[in-house]
Amino acid sequence: MARQPAQLLLSPFPMGRPLRRQAPGQYYLITTRCHQARFFLRPDAELNQAVLEWLTRAQLQFPELRILAACVLSNHLHLVVHDRKGQLAAWASYFLGNLARAVNRLRGRTGACFERRYSVEPILDDEGLVDRLVYAVTNPVAAGLCSRTDQWPASSEKCGLAESNRV
Repeated sequence: MARQPAQLLLSPFPMGRPLRRQAPGQYYLITTRCHQARFFLRPDAELNQAVLEWLTRAQLQFPELRILAACVLSNHLHLVVHDRKGQLAAWASYFLGNLARAVNRLRGRTGACFERRYSVEPILDDEGLVDRLVYAVTNPVAAGLCSRTDQWPASSEKCGLAESNRV
């Protein structure tokens, strides 16, 4: 029996990423990690400005998606959002794609900035929402990077989100 070339053994229906269900009105915790756990997002004035700029632009582009909390650590970031119209995928593509290009420009590098597709966790109830908000905002304290949330240079409080997006 003759061996088949490898390409003939592959399925004609390649598997892509599973689709994510996006329910209008849903709250989510979003996490994305840097490629190889590198410290591409380490806070400094230029990076903080780039994050704020792209969060603002994403908010203007997708006004029905509210950012409730944000925390950017050195090798990952957390966001809590309220997706009123089911636009999370488009919003994340816009925000994370532009942020990755800005980070690469600032760090003088090319290639992947984020390791893989962002993680998205639906928040199912008010208790879960409060839990995820606290988790996102207190992450630098829990990691031992500062003793109070207002000391971390790349958080909702420093971006002005704490006042502008009350739940």
